[in-house]
Amino acid sequence: MVDAHPIDRGDAADPVHRRFEHWAARTPEAPALSQGGRVTSYRELNERANRLAAWLAERGAGPEIIVGVCLPRGPELAVAALAVLKSGAAYLPLDPEHLSQRSVRALNAADSPLVLTTAEFAGALSEARAEVVDIAAVELSGYSPMNSEREFRPGDLAYVVFTSGSTGEPKGVLVEHGSLANLAAWDREAATLGPEDRGTLIASPGFDASVWELWPPLACGASLAVPDRETLLVPARLRDWLLREGITVAFLPTPLAERLIGLTWPADAPLRVLRTGGDRLHLRPAADLPFVLVNNYGPSENTVVATAGAVAPDAAGDALPSIGWPIAGTELRILDAEMAPVADGVVGEIFLSGPGLARGYLGRPDLTAERFVPDPRPVMPGARLYRTGDLGRRLPDGSVEFAGRGDDQVKIRGRRIEPGEVTGVLLGLPGVAAAHVGVHVPRPSADPELVAYVVPAGGPGDPATLRAELARALPDYLVPRHLVLLGALPTNASGKVDRRALPPVDRSAAPAAAERPGGSPSTDLERKIVAIWQELLHLDAVGLDDGFFELGGHSLLLADVHSRLCAEYGPGLPLVALFEHPTPRSLAGYLLIRGSAGEADPAAPPAQPAADTGSVAGQSRLGGRSRLRSAAQARRRSLAEAPTEQ
Repeated sequence: MVDAHPIDRGDAADPVHRRFEHWAARTPEAPALSQGGRVTSYRELNERANRLAAWLAERGAGPEIIVGVCLPRGPELAVAALAVLKSGAAYLPLDPEHLSQRSVRALNAADSPLVLTTAEFAGALSEARAEVVDIAAVELSGYSPMNSEREFRPGDLAYVVFTSGSTGEPKGVLVEHGSLANLAAWDREAATLGPEDRGTLIASPGFDASVWELWPPLACGASLAVPDRETLLVPARLRDWLLREGITVAFLPTPLAERLIGLTWPADAPLRVLRTGGDRLHLRPAADLPFVLVNNYGPSENTVVATAGAVAPDAAGDALPSIGWPIAGTELRILDAEMAPVADGVVGEIFLSGPGLARGYLGRPDLTAERFVPDPRPVMPGARLYRTGDLGRRLPDGSVEFAGRGDDQVKIRGRRIEPGEVTGVLLGLPGVAAAHVGVHVPRPSADPELVAYVVPAGGPGDPATLRAELARALPDYLVPRHLVLLGALPTNASGKVDRRALPPVDRSAAPAAAERPGGSPSTDLERKIVAIWQELLHLDAVGLDDGFFELGGHSLLLADVHSRLCAEYGPGLPLVALFEHPTPRSLAGYLLIRGSAGEADPAAPPAQPAADTGSVAGQSRLGGRSRLRSAAQARRRSLAEAPTEQ
């Protein structure tokens, strides 16, 4: 039995991997990470990481070297990231489910000497200058399993995460060990994390929320569990998995968290804290929810988290939940255009300072100087403020209300997106003379959607070709859902694009079903599928050969289709079948064959009654969690799914 975690808190400035090594020595056989029935102990994880770290060091890994890590959630990801840190290098996480030319550009921008991945993903990275290493093929038996004696300083680089950039290229945020250690120390105290806790590894590896999920628990002796992809797609199944695994502290993207708090939970649920963030939180928990819902806010430039606040139940009326209060060590100021403080209740720009601030942007001293500015009233020499571009106001209780953006940046299902990045890629295509990318909100409270206005070069232009080229150059979530061809972009007196004169996205102008690929449905089953798609995707027409993901659907929305079909035709429908049959015609054909064969998938979740699917079933979003990579690749070849950034 391990002593209660208030003892031996250690030095908060210790790098996270050193704190992990402490627990590997103290509780070597304790579980560190479990996935699909496989349990990896602290000892095994530490020894494997040490061997790989020695191999990396032999190949030149060390301070200020950036090593790519392109692995799915699981033990190999933890081993690789831990090994990179132990070698003295910094790791660059890439999402293996959303690889594109942008991923290659990130590796090249970081001048990464190598990227750790598997044979499955190596081909997509072959154009990078980095050596692509299949981690499963590396022979490590001759390397030492012991911890190295390497010294680390708080200013050493720990990891780099890329976010969307307005210039046409993503920008790399440089986070140092001291900032990462500060996150772990704050979380240890705020969530009272200790070895008896069990967390989750759910966030996409390329999303900085995975940093928050991974390091604080492993730095205090806790264990992590990894759900499979199908579990993430069905909220009721995810709830049951959290209960079954004994999860005590979890993070979920806002749309998924909104779904889960609408489900029925047992009073004795092990879960005590559910953290969320990445999007505006529109719901409050019921008073009888057996765990605390904590809303969080924070840019990558402040090491994932800047504010946190427990969300009170429904009693607060119609007001949206705030983003809480600054975490320990972080100062949040709300300033006007002259960087003077605004009065409480007045909207201004959010500025952040403290030990969580990143070093700056990779290879962008100009942008670093623009966004990380000298503190006009520094408490110590060299103190900086990060200007977030986010707007907010201070509420009477001292918490902060998020009030939107002060620039063009937008969040689509949790991912920060600079429309200028997509515009820059479009302008680089040979068939494009001019382009502008904006944002369309189809209805109140709906997710914003990217819309590209394109002036073709030397011809009428082919939207399908443009989409295919964008899908090769960009991750799926950056491919615009709408593409409007124009003869010229409207401009104002100064020669800039007149956004107010751009034509709105007109859904009513979409071709009728009979004019769309495959024509109109001819059977009741086809009509049922088409009707469900039209309702969930908010479309006036769907053709028999339209792809669900091509129409703007994504994984959680597909789970809603699955739930509807299970309620109509029985609970045995495997969720993966909807990924493998992404058009109404192919799905109807599959259902007919399956029905006549009497097949059923015993592993498929039962259909959930309407009362247990949550009050926000139509609002939830969780893009980018494809069931099969092969399905994702097929979608990319045709049009492209549109998933998320945390």
